[in-house]
Amino acid sequence: MWFLTIFQAFKASKNAQIVAAIALVIVVGLGLYIWIVTNRQSDLQDAADQARNQVQAEVLEKTVEQVKEANDAREQVRNDVDNARYTQCLRSARTPANCQRYLLPQQSPDNGGASPN
Repeated sequence: MWFLTIFQAFKASKNAQIVAAIALVIVVGLGLYIWIVTNRQSDLQDAADQARNQVQAEVLEKTVEQVKEANDAREQVRNDVDNARYTQCLRSARTPANCQRYLLPQQSPDNGGASPN
């Protein structure tokens, strides 16, 4: 009701009332503009955060996939090296039973699928 008090103060002059009304419209318009711009910036920031989070998730997923592939490759190389040692031992050994130490520990059904260690 404060604006009514202002209008009553300018009751004597019609021009003063028009100026006050225009000033009020300008203040309300400026406030509305600031509110819209602030909300727009907030929406843009939220969208940027969501995009950044999505990219980070994709990068992490790809990294995990690459680590799994690297672990599989390491196991394959390790198995190939161990098998190569066993094969070389079989070629040169007089007693093939002596080459058993080059074989990787295998899971056997008699120990419940657990490794012998």
